[in-house]
Amino acid sequence: MIATEDRAFASLLKADSMNGRADEIERQADKAIYSDDPDACERLEAKIANLEAQRTRIKIMNKAIRKHGLARLLAADPPLELTQAERRELVQVAELCPQHHVGTKGFPSYVLSNLSGNLTRQRQRLAQLTKQS
Repeated sequence: MIATEDRAFASLLKADSMNGRADEIERQADKAIYSDDPDACERLEAKIANLEAQRTRIKIMNKAIRKHGLARLLAADPPLELTQAERRELVQVAELCPQHHVGTKGFPSYVLSNLSGNLTRQRQRLAQLTKQS
């Protein structure tokens, strides 16, 4: 009887996992920008603007961290106000990449490289969509 209950519980856990995956797929499909969408160009332009703003913000944060240090930015009355998400991300990077010295250097270089790569890819896609229409 215990083994039967264990199998039933395992099946429930598996069903919850599958429901979560299906929900995530639906969420991603709703946010996706398809080439045949009538507002695809506008949405891509908004996405590019968002990525450029993120890149600019990270550059500003890196300069402030190099000048003042991360501890000063996380303390009360910082020279640059960080959002909660930015604070959380910096602390997480510091914990996961101790060899990088986030406290004195800021975000790792791969963060800006990834943003630049995504920007390039989105700009190319926008150019292609503009050319097609």
